[in-house]
Amino acid sequence: MRSIRRSLHELANVFTGVVIAAGLLEEYLEGGSLQEFASEISTNGERGSALVREIREHFLAACPVAEPIQDATTIPLREQ
Repeated sequence: MRSIRRSLHELANVFTGVVIAAGLLEEYLEGGSLQEFASEISTNGERGSALVREIREHFLAACPVAEPIQDATTIPLREQ
C-alpha cells in the first residue's frame, strides 16, 4: 500500500510540472499559432492531475489507516 501511495504522490508531481511548464509555454507563445497546443497540454495535465486526486481519494477511502505522504522526509508506515 505504501508503494501505491508513493507512486500516486510522484505521479501528481509529474502532472504539476507538466501544468506549470505548459502554462509558461502558453504565455510565451501568446498570440502565436502554437499557443493552442500549449493550452491543450495544460488542459490535459490538469485533467490527469484531477484523475490522480480521484484515485487517491478512492484509495484512502478503501484503506483509511493509510496516512497521506507529506514529503520525502516523512517516516514511512509499516507495510499493510
